Amino acid sequence: MEIIVSIALFALIGTSMVAALQHMAKNSRDSRSEIAIYRRVDSVLAEVVHGSGDRLALGKTVYPADGSDVSVEVEITPEDITDAGGMVLDSIYRVRVKGMLEYDPTVAFNTERLIYFRQQGRGEK
Repeated sequence: MEIIVSIALFALIGTSMVAALQHMAKNSRDSRSEIAIYRRVDSVLAEVVHGSGDRLALGKTVYPADGSDVSVEVEITPEDITDAGGMVLDSIYRVRVKGMLEYDPTVAFNTERLIYFRQQGRGEK
C-alpha cells in the first residue's frame, strides 16, 4: 500500500512539474516575441526620425518583416500645435508606429511620438 501511495504522489508531483515547465516555456516565448517587437519598433523609429536626411516621408509606410518576423507600420502626419502666443509650431510631427508579428497579428505594440523636425515645404512628400 505504501508503494502505491508513493507512486501516486510522485506521479502527481511529476504532472504538476510538467505543467509548470510548459507554462514557463510559453511565457518565455511570449517575452521573446514582445522583445523582438520592441526592438524592431525602436529601430524603425530611430531610422525614420534620425536617418531621414532633410525630409520626412509623410503618410503611411510599411516596413516588411525582417529576420525577426516583425513588420512595422509608420504613419507621419504634421501636428498643428500652437505656442502660448497662438502661433502654430510648423515643425512638429506625430509619428505613430505599430509593430506586429507576421505569424500572429494579435501580438502587437503601438506607440506614438511628437517630434520636432525642420524641413522645407511642410506637407510635401
